[in-house]
Amino acid sequence: MAGVRVRTHVDRGGTFTDVVIFDDAGHVHLEKVPSNVAVVGALARGALTFGTTVATNALLERRGVRTALFVTAGFADLPWLGDQARPALFDPDARWPEPLVDRVFEVEGRLAADGTELEPLRLPADLDLDGIEAAAVVLVNSHQNPAHELAVAAALPLPFVSLGHRASPELGYLARVETTLVDAAITPILQAAVARDAIPADALAVRSDGSLCPAPALRAPDAVLSGPAGGVLAVAEVARQAGFAHAVGLDMGGTSTDVCRVDVGTLPHREGELRVAGVRLRRPILE
Repeated sequence: MAGVRVRTHVDRGGTFTDVVIFDDAGHVHLEKVPSNVAVVGALARGALTFGTTVATNALLERRGVRTALFVTAGFADLPWLGDQARPALFDPDARWPEPLVDRVFEVEGRLAADGTELEPLRLPADLDLDGIEAAAVVLVNSHQNPAHELAVAAALPLPFVSLGHRASPELGYLARVETTLVDAAITPILQAAVARDAIPADALAVRSDGSLCPAPALRAPDAVLSGPAGGVLAVAEVARQAGFAHAVGLDMGGTSTDVCRVDVGTLPHREGELRVAGVRLRRPILE
């Protein structure tokens, strides 16, 4: 119908993708297609908003690209040591998921807590990056002064480099390391999926906190709960329209199942750390 605005909303799962096309005249068209179909070229019309579980599934299945980690000298074991938390204390067979690291390089040089340089930066002499596709550069106190991280990044001939002061610019070195590793290892997978789906640059993506961002700006730490966050918002809206004050949502997918409880009118955000598939993320996320 001429003059009627058409919008498309997409939920890209690991197995199937759901497409909802509707217009201001009240017409609704639903499609469920395999996730290897380029939805935009085949089905989508008008403005596009999408949620995706690509980052979620890649993290659950540890399918990140081969990643090198650059840390301050003395912290090479940090991704394996973690904080020694034991969520399954009495499980004798508990195994902590392997970190998203294929190679670790220790960088000499040190910044003080206020960002002042204590020791000058010195890169490793043997920088063997054969087979490495991405790097996470996370140096102590670089959230106060990014100069050392930027210098390391400038020396790396890699297609994707994530810097800790950008991926997680807060206190807490371990959380910054783990969040930046998710960015380095999983964001290339996410970007490849967005390109394969022919998502236009003006499309909007759902982030893990339920907010929207331009599709090219979506990064893995903010997309790990992209699809589930869209589900939380949908449950809250359906409950509101139905007159319920509280609701529980269940989304059973092919790879994972998400459960949420909402109080209509108040969607709680979690600011700070959250563990997803054994990995600590420090990003705003819907509970």
